[in-house]
Amino acid sequence: MSTINKNAPFMELPLGISRQVGAPIERFEVFYSLEEAQNYAKTSPLAYVGQTIKVVLENEKTVTLYNIGFDGVLEKGSGEISTLTETEAQGIIDKYLK
Repeated sequence: MSTINKNAPFMELPLGISRQVGAPIERFEVFYSLEEAQNYAKTSPLAYVGQTIKVVLENEKTVTLYNIGFDGVLEKGSGEISTLTETEAQGIIDKYLK
């Protein structure tokens, strides 16, 4: 049930935001099965065309990015994140914080 709302209001968030827990900012941003993600994209009134979501498969240790297309169809996003060592992950974080 993905929708298009060209005149959706938005609110600029203050620059001083910091996470308090290790959880996604958006409630429907991370799913733990492809079926859950597909169900959300096709049936939720909150899903919108162009929304980026992630599917985390703990057993395979992968995170796959998807974009919600027209009619709630999931289109594979621009990247896939596989298992990283703590050192590799920290290197990526450091690169973007500089």
